Amino acid sequence: MAIHTDLPIYRTGVQLLSLAVKAQQQMPRGDSRPVWCEVLDADLHMLEETKDDDALQPCGHPKSLALQSAESGEPLYCEACDDKSGRRDAELRESELAAANVALRERIAGLEAQRVPLTDEQIADAVREADLDWHHGWTLDETEANRFTQLVRAVERAHGIEDVKR
Repeated sequence: MAIHTDLPIYRTGVQLLSLAVKAQQQMPRGDSRPVWCEVLDADLHMLEETKDDDALQPCGHPKSLALQSAESGEPLYCEACDDKSGRRDAELRESELAAANVALRERIAGLEAQRVPLTDEQIADAVREADLDWHHGWTLDETEANRFTQLVRAVERAHGIEDVKR
């Protein structure tokens, strides 16, 4: 868990403060107190306040990162910690989905290796599941197979599925 001193805004503030201190050291001593010294004192005061335990959340982040309740105004949770946990959740979900994808691809490869033709019963079930009327597939010629069966057999031949005895 990062502490508030690791935040880029904190580091930048400290760098600006050190530049201001160096500038003050190089200023002639006889001048009256310039306005920027007052700004420097205010910055020092703010910096000292952020070091107080009261200015930090239990997680170590500044209270300015706390999401406030719209109704009560009380802090609800740390947005930085919430973002980190959300990212961890997303990464975990992504790895789970990747593993499931690999398992499905292996299963598909195994099924493709089997490549066996459908039985007449499986064809009839598929036609019913597609809300088609199996009886409309018959022709007037009694020696001709059902048109749905002929269609499935043509697709099987086109995909190299072997014709075995049924």
